[in-house]
Amino acid sequence: MFGQAVTMLLVPLIPAEAVFMRGYSPHEIVRQIRSRRISLAAGHGVGGATEEFTGKFWVFISGAAPLEPELEEFWSRLGFLVVQGYGLTQTAPIVSFNNPFAVRKGTVGRPVEGTEIKIAADSEILVRGESVTPGYYGVPPEASSAFSEGWLHTGDIGRSTIPAA
Repeated sequence: MFGQAVTMLLVPLIPAEAVFMRGYSPHEIVRQIRSRRISLAAGHGVGGATEEFTGKFWVFISGAAPLEPELEEFWSRLGFLVVQGYGLTQTAPIVSFNNPFAVRKGTVGRPVEGTEIKIAADSEILVRGESVTPGYYGVPPEASSAFSEGWLHTGDIGRSTIPAA
């Protein structure tokens, strides 16, 4: 969902075409980037391929899993922009995203408009907002522990990078 959402947001702005791949083979990713003159890659992990990229490729967009700081630094040192985001299917699917023109390394950016994020006492990420599903199909709200007082309990662990007031 993350890659599809990024595609829906970026393709109309650039303008561009989207290429979806079935696998994660580093060699096939590099081949597609070269042959189709791809500018950016969106997905989880963004690791593996160390071959030299050519053409107009300049940015990796990472979501769906924590990105190791060493991997972000590796691609940055090679001159690529690394943009991280966070989301879940239940949040349609983007919760937060780094502004590509003001990336804060090591973070998943700021919440998208209409979305609130809170870190619980046990470090669980809680989310609420316009794009968050109100519950699961066919399951009464009171039967799902994932929803409490308007917040989606993601099950993910996080921390705030915003200094306390």
